[in-house]
Amino acid sequence: MRYLELIENRINQFINEQDKVLQEPIAKALKGGKRLRPLVMMAWRELEGGKAEDVLDAALGIELIHSMSCVHDDIIDKSISRHGENAIWVDYDINTAICVGDIMLSQALTLFSGDQRQIVNNALIDLILGQLEPEQPENAERYYKKTSALFAAACKLGAIEHSDEIEQWGLALGISYQAADDLLDNDGLACISKYILDTYLPLCALKLESETDASKVLNRIVDKIKTIAS
Repeated sequence: MRYLELIENRINQFINEQDKVLQEPIAKALKGGKRLRPLVMMAWRELEGGKAEDVLDAALGIELIHSMSCVHDDIIDKSISRHGENAIWVDYDINTAICVGDIMLSQALTLFSGDQRQIVNNALIDLILGQLEPEQPENAERYYKKTSALFAAACKLGAIEHSDEIEQWGLALGISYQAADDLLDNDGLACISKYILDTYLPLCALKLESETDASKVLNRIVDKIKTIAS
């Protein structure tokens, strides 16, 4: 997939640019991600008539913010693993993990320009506030702030003309993605997760008719969530 190759190459470039002391833990923090947020950003940019390469730095920035949140979440939640491997704070220590997250965030914020900064800033605030929400499955704010904010921002950053509509598509996708993840991970959340999927998934399950790489990427992501929900 061309988009995935683009973002992986940019991530590797970013890692090589970092101080050698933090290269290894940063590489670990960025390992194994699905890159969904960069993928939807680049796909929407091309569907809107632009080039994926034009938002590559912003796509990297969104992925860095997402990875930062994962590193910090693992510390807050005392999670010992991610993607089947030890969390950063387990392999190194809490101080190193915090610094890794801080570096990724500070570097990410240099990758956005102009109006992009306000979009990202709003999403980042929602992401951080989401971590403070009570861990209750019926808490809709948690689904929105912790997961959907970055999906919505990624889609809006990829848009050219229809930014508000595409942002709402990303919001629905993010909520559906979180609910599907909960449906897989915790039987106790099955009922509320199914309700959330039934509510939000139809809003992003648009069958894009064109056979472009961009439409295939977006349809594949939505179809994956639909498969989990079925």
